[in-house]
Amino acid sequence: MHVYVLANSELNHLVINGSAYGLVLASVELECSDVHIYGSLYGVSVLNAAVNISDCTFSTAHTALRLVSSSTVALTRCLVEGGEYGVYSHSTHHSLNVTDCMFRNITASAVRLEDWYYDWYYGIYDVDTVMPAALLLHRNLFSRSSRAVHIHQNIGDDITVEVSDNVIESGLVNVENEDIVSGVYINLEAVGNQAHIKLERNAFRSLPYPAISISRCHGSTLPANHSTAVIGNNFTNISATAVEMQCADTVSTVIQSNTFLQNIVNDGPSCLNISLSELGNRSATELRIDGNEFRENSGTHVVRIVESESSTVSSDDASRLSEFVSNTLVDNFPHVSTVYSEYSHLRMHFNTFSNQRATFELWVGFPADQVANCTYNSWGVSTEDGVATRIFDNSDVASVGSVVYLPFLNSSDQFSCAELSDCSGHGSCIHSDTCLCDAGWSAVDCSQYSCADVYDCSGRGQCVGPNLCQCDNGWLPHDCRTASCVLRNNCSERGVCSLPNV
Repeated sequence: MHVYVLANSELNHLVINGSAYGLVLASVELECSDVHIYGSLYGVSVLNAAVNISDCTFSTAHTALRLVSSSTVALTRCLVEGGEYGVYSHSTHHSLNVTDCMFRNITASAVRLEDWYYDWYYGIYDVDTVMPAALLLHRNLFSRSSRAVHIHQNIGDDITVEVSDNVIESGLVNVENEDIVSGVYINLEAVGNQAHIKLERNAFRSLPYPAISISRCHGSTLPANHSTAVIGNNFTNISATAVEMQCADTVSTVIQSNTFLQNIVNDGPSCLNISLSELGNRSATELRIDGNEFRENSGTHVVRIVESESSTVSSDDASRLSEFVSNTLVDNFPHVSTVYSEYSHLRMHFNTFSNQRATFELWVGFPADQVANCTYNSWGVSTEDGVATRIFDNSDVASVGSVVYLPFLNSSDQFSCAELSDCSGHGSCIHSDTCLCDAGWSAVDCSQYSCADVYDCSGRGQCVGPNLCQCDNGWLPHDCRTASCVLRNNCSERGVCSLPNV
């Protein structure tokens, strides 16, 4: 069966099985629900349409949802399983909103958006096409897919990417492509005046490849409003670099309040790898790495920050705008150092280091004529000589720069956190009115529950106690990642519960 829809309408309660092109929606405004497509090459093809697709199932050989020409598409509470791609767009200007969906066993990319349009007849790429205007991904589950999100833009067009409250995992069982499972890959080789990326409150776990990989080496010198924010995400059991960013200094970049826990990095130098490679002659922009927690991670380093020779940021601007502050790095066991930095202008303050299995807490690689300001940190030792042994700099090798670490926070001092209710009895006072919260607690005074160790309830529940979730209807504890089909008699033990009561 092959359904071609040209008129505005509603499309409900339809099953398509074995059709090559499934459902084609052209030049329509359409509400599409309870449609199930199996065994097709393509599930739904959308051309110049505004479509809401909800409560549908797609099991296709190639692509479940194909965006062919400029369209606005909302995909809600759908199951996409098998095939090479879940959603695939390689042309024109789209707005795509995907919410509460499950993508499972996708062999290439669950969501792939790229601007390269290949003309098979002439064998050339048409670079006059443009990227989707907006990609919004909220509360989705990506499981056992080679790559959850793949975005490649080489056109000077505005773009917004928001990825929030999703779970991205390799899954609990082995699949053929298990060794190449990765998270979010974004490569912006060209952009317009507005280009914003925000990844917030996502849970990445058990991935053998990077969880987040972002490159913004576009080289544009035009005035622009660009930003990248990675905020409040949880990274657990990632076997490669968890977060890597190239040319991070081309935009305002904020990496804040993320948790990196038990990542055994076998492929890549560190959990967090930042490349500062400014291109062109643009103004300096903000780089802030703030309030992140790194615990029980390995790798050559835990955090690696590299500056290229081509960077054009002046020392004054870079010092004013670049900070590594209020991060907690404890119980990690890197092979060389907890932090490696080739960027002397990155100010490092109020960080807590306590990684006795690391040879050094900080290893610098910038030139001998440069000095890094790294004052007011706690280094896990109580004496000035002890701090010196935790830092590899000019005092160890004359070819590298120096680190100013005095004054430092003395771990043996008895600081007062009286203004913070002495950390509410759920943390340690590591500096005057500065708390390091115990597991399961958060906020400046450690008075609020934290569910960071259970993936913040996977975006499908409320945190009601220390690492204790009250899951939304249709989701099961302890981390609200598993769907419940209790209203469907638990599939009568003859199926798999893919979404709540589906």
